[in-house]
Amino acid sequence: MPDQKPELQAAAIGILKKVGGEKASPLAYELLPNAGPFLRKELVSLLSASAKTALELFKRMERGEISPALVEIETRWRYQRGSGELRDLAVKLFGQPSEDRAAVVADYLPAITRAGDKTKGSLLFETLCTSCHRHGNAGMEVGPSLSDVKAKPPEALLSDILDPNRMFEARFSAYQVEMRDGRILVGLVSAETSESVTLTLQGGTKEILVRGAIQSMKSLDRSLMPAGLEAVISKDQMADLLFFLRGRNGPAE
Repeated sequence: MPDQKPELQAAAIGILKKVGGEKASPLAYELLPNAGPFLRKELVSLLSASAKTALELFKRMERGEISPALVEIETRWRYQRGSGELRDLAVKLFGQPSEDRAAVVADYLPAITRAGDKTKGSLLFETLCTSCHRHGNAGMEVGPSLSDVKAKPPEALLSDILDPNRMFEARFSAYQVEMRDGRILVGLVSAETSESVTLTLQGGTKEILVRGAIQSMKSLDRSLMPAGLEAVISKDQMADLLFFLRGRNGPAE
């Protein structure tokens, strides 16, 4: 499957998702070592979708068999705030984001005056942000629009990135949905009927969930973008990202 065209890989992943992570996990682990970027990301997403399969995945990561970098920020955040062995492993693998967001923003303030590299910033945006945000021709319009980033003061943009819950709109509040099949989904509620809930996930995928298949659903009262990006981006990289977003060629003004 790794040698197949992307559309065929996507179709195969769709089938594995219907089977469920627990049943599909043996095949997923067999495919992971030779999988390309798209397939690897989708396989890890499948394996981390429920607590039971995530526990085995994290144990393999602890043993060094799989890179923790493959786990999305949102998934890290969710399990870091869980309980028991799974939470302990998540904290060990990914660290624990500081609760003092103001201190983190202050620590990264030097990045707004550093000369950045827009090309590197573009790559960072593609890696970290395109699952929820669109900039130019790249990304998905799931979260708030980035149309005003060039006019926004750099310190305000830095705060939006590192402290996303400081000023988020209620319509962008993340919901956590626990399914009766064991899956845990986090996304934005984009539509509701008496029979179903449509959840828009990071990456723009829409899941139509039959209410009878939902175990519980609750608002997390926070942005879909989790806090803690400082765990995966250095100050120099932040300067690169800010340059790309603001379209600058020299130090931030």
